[in-house]
Amino acid sequence: MSSTRIESSVLNSVVHLVDKALQNQKSCIVTLTQEKIRHKPRPLTNILSANRFVEFSVGSKLTNNFVFENITVQLLDKSETEELVLLKLVFENSKSNVQQSIMKLFSLKKNGTKFVGCRQIYEIRR
Repeated sequence: MSSTRIESSVLNSVVHLVDKALQNQKSCIVTLTQEKIRHKPRPLTNILSANRFVEFSVGSKLTNNFVFENITVQLLDKSETEELVLLKLVFENSKSNVQQSIMKLFSLKKNGTKFVGCRQIYEIRR
């Protein structure tokens, strides 16, 4: 099996696990609101579980050459009851210096100032 196919398989597995973690409403809210969400991208260091346990960290090595490079969160649109948030995950092949990005669009529902719902509505891979 080629190194590219192994890394693609690893990336798909990691993204599946990230998706599974973020399907939990509380985990999604806790992860996306670690930092104050702004229109300018803000770095995150972790994907968190509902009880704030670290599921994935920036800098984690997925294979010998494949690293979880960074995570950013960015506010795209805001209303009284909802925020549209972009979560960007970047992985890098340190041997070839090739980056792969996965962008996920989330809808965060609000009740007053408290977030009460979170769901992914779109994903782009490049």
